[in-house]
Amino acid sequence: MKVFYLVSTLLVIIQSAFAQLSRSDSEKLLACYRLHDYQAAGDILSRYYSDTTTNKRLIAEFAYSRQQADRSVEAEELYAHLYALDTNSISSMISLARITQLRGNVPKAIRLLRKAAEADSLNFDSRRLLADLSEDPGMRIRYTLEALDLRPQNADIVYLACETYLKLKLPEHAWKILDPLMKADPENISLIKMKALVCVAMGKNEEAIESCLNLMNKGINTPFVQLNLARAYYNNKDYRLALTHFTALLPDSDPEAGNYNIALCYLGLKNYPLAERHLLKAIEGGISEQTAVYYGLLGAALARQNQPEKAAAAYEKGLEFKNDGSLNYTLADHYEQQHNHELAMTWYRRYLKEVGSNPKKTKLVAHLERKIDSLKEVAAGRAGN
Repeated sequence: MKVFYLVSTLLVIIQSAFAQLSRSDSEKLLACYRLHDYQAAGDILSRYYSDTTTNKRLIAEFAYSRQQADRSVEAEELYAHLYALDTNSISSMISLARITQLRGNVPKAIRLLRKAAEADSLNFDSRRLLADLSEDPGMRIRYTLEALDLRPQNADIVYLACETYLKLKLPEHAWKILDPLMKADPENISLIKMKALVCVAMGKNEEAIESCLNLMNKGINTPFVQLNLARAYYNNKDYRLALTHFTALLPDSDPEAGNYNIALCYLGLKNYPLAERHLLKAIEGGISEQTAVYYGLLGAALARQNQPEKAAAAYEKGLEFKNDGSLNYTLADHYEQQHNHELAMTWYRRYLKEVGSNPKKTKLVAHLERKIDSLKEVAAGRAGN
């Protein structure tokens, strides 16, 4: 009986909101919502919608169903229609801003949200979204603090505010707003994670370790937890425990950063041979495979600006990094164009050593040997004169 009464009540609500819907379609719509079948719900509502529709509730529900069904183009058009009916509606501004942002037009979304925030000084959603979308740290902090004033116990906005303060290297400000909420909600996982970050940044190493171990006891043993635990142990000069956690992270870490952190631990433990090994790995990891290519392009750019000495220096610098030997040829050609035949021959010979054993380069090798012979003759002729 209670279920029948509830269903009947919902049907009355739906029919009241969408007066033009038939009872049969109202029942189908209710069933779609119950099953989260937003595609079918939108198809029902589409039969009652046209460009001249002025029923705001119907348009809003139709737009929402299309958005939930991943039909964002239609959803944006519908939210735009809803906004056009009342350009002072805060909810319409925010709804249109959300879908616009999802479709990649962030500047338009920010304009709509700013309008909503200016129109309603107590609107939390517009400020929270602006804090999330603003790239400028100052604006991000402004809207975060405004949202925080409206809902000081909101964990999401406190997390966002702390994140922004940490990027600005102001961990003390983050701690000031985080600590009271942590005391009120000590089991909030997001807040415990943020506490670990803030404590590491502030040098509160014991509290950072406690937070990370708390997360691990709750079954959260992610790279984030391992990394911050390792940092806290290292800052506390507990190099052996720091090494344990940095080493566990190495397979999934950036080779440069991972080996660098391990090297620091070995330096702290005065194990210099292993520190050396990991520092060399860090150096290797920090060098792009394209570095030699970049120096080659830099040399070409300098040569075109009639700076031959700088060009040659760039080519030679590129040879210090992993390369296929082609920079030897580039240098030889460079010196040949500068009529420095001795150096041209030197670099051609070095290139020949790189490619001489490659059967695919037979014709090139023969060509370069003839070129070297030719350069020898030119050089000898100059010497005779």
